[in-house]
Amino acid sequence: MTRSEKDQRWVDWAERLFQMEKPNNFTDLDHCDECDEHNNTLKNSDVKTIGLDALGSPSWDPICFCSVEGKLYYTPAFLRLSLDTLDQEFYLDQFLFHLIWDGENNRYYQACSSEQRKFIASFLSYILDNYGQVVEDNLCDENLLQAHQIWSH
Repeated sequence: MTRSEKDQRWVDWAERLFQMEKPNNFTDLDHCDECDEHNNTLKNSDVKTIGLDALGSPSWDPICFCSVEGKLYYTPAFLRLSLDTLDQEFYLDQFLFHLIWDGENNRYYQACSSEQRKFIASFLSYILDNYGQVVEDNLCDENLLQAHQIWSH
């Protein structure tokens, strides 16, 4: 099995484990214009089609405003983008940001089942074992280790 086939198995597994209906809304769209815009961005895609054009800017990341249900829905996309961009635009760092935010008090972490948490921790181990040098080159090794520690509990 090639590395890309192994990578795809992680995405497929995530799609099964995080399978859920698409939320009607992803943000508190009445909060502000930015929330409304981010909500529209997330509504106009789905877990299989959302890409870096919507999620790839750390300074304009709709996931920062996203409900926990929206994060759960888009988790397979986070894995896909993380794996697909390891040699270029590098989405993994943004995904790690959402995984480590507020440690174990992270609502995303708390909303996941034990099985989903173990899956995320295993995925992070896979990244470390197979792409450790790429992660280190992109200065994300500490965030990866911190995320793994949180999600391994």
